[in-house]
Amino acid sequence: MVIARTLWRNTQRANVRTFFPGAKPKVANPSPPVAPPGAVSEAAEAVAPAISEPIKKARLHRRVLDHWKNFWLGIKTDYTEAMLDFKKDAQAKPVKSAVLGAFAGFLLYCNQHNPDEKSFHENFMENGLELSQVGDGIRNPRSQRLQDYVVKADNAGLLRRLNLGVASVMWVDDHFDGLGVFAAQCDLLQPSYLDIRHRVIDVGFLDKWWLSSRIMMGYDVNEEEWKEDGSPVQAGLRPMR
Repeated sequence: MVIARTLWRNTQRANVRTFFPGAKPKVANPSPPVAPPGAVSEAAEAVAPAISEPIKKARLHRRVLDHWKNFWLGIKTDYTEAMLDFKKDAQAKPVKSAVLGAFAGFLLYCNQHNPDEKSFHENFMENGLELSQVGDGIRNPRSQRLQDYVVKADNAGLLRRLNLGVASVMWVDDHFDGLGVFAAQCDLLQPSYLDIRHRVIDVGFLDKWWLSSRIMMGYDVNEEEWKEDGSPVQAGLRPMR
């Protein structure tokens, strides 16, 4: 009876150990196969460039975007601060701000009405038409000389326009632009700004060419037709009473 009870207990213990997984003896996990050192390094070298190139490009792209972003944000900040300071100064000195604002508006108006080279040629053609309607005997020689000089300079391709923003200056150069001689291509031999003042033929301001308009004012009066004492230069003429 005692032997049967002992066998029954041993059978129950075996069944309990078999039923609970934690009661089973733990077996160590088998280690993964180890590749040779040479094979690992070769695989890493083959995969590394393919991974690093996109990463480098992305970092470079992000760095450039950050640079431009900071640049424009800085400009925005500077202009915002400048406008705030301008507003404070305008509120502190309204008379001075009104004068400066009017002057700035006048400069802007002058810039918008700054005559160009096309306007100069149109004015030149109108002056030629007016002179052609007057006889040679009573035509103003000064007006005619200016017209002839502009014709020769234009035909030679020597007319130049100096744009000053609010005004334009027409002057005469030494050489044609397409001329291939050394004097025409060397920058050191080109006329300086101090030399241009001796070459000016007209000044444009507010949609008007002032020098030619002044010379053409008396285009139908020949000042050389009479002497200073009032006697005629040509025989047979007499002054009007």
